[in-house]
Amino acid sequence: MVTDAYQGLKKLVVGRLRSGGVDDSHADLMVDQAHDAADGRAKLTEGLIRSGVDEPTVAAALKLMELLKEKGKYQVTLHDAKGVLIGDHSVQHVTFN
Repeated sequence: MVTDAYQGLKKLVVGRLRSGGVDDSHADLMVDQAHDAADGRAKLTEGLIRSGVDEPTVAAALKLMELLKEKGKYQVTLHDAKGVLIGDHSVQHVTFN
């Protein structure tokens, strides 16, 4: 559900950028670069301010934020991990022999 909500929001944001005069390939690139750096987020924000943000885009962003909030506090990927603690107020007792 989160992936679908993100893809829907991305489509709306790219559409808003295009309506503001940004060409197709650059609009996609702006959205993708917003993940990696503050500079990318600033460029995307500026583009959306120039293009304007409509109600469907705001609603899609709010929906995605709600889904992310519901998903959980932690996102953990463990491969061959030993002695891992996850969560608040965890306690681990270790005995070395």
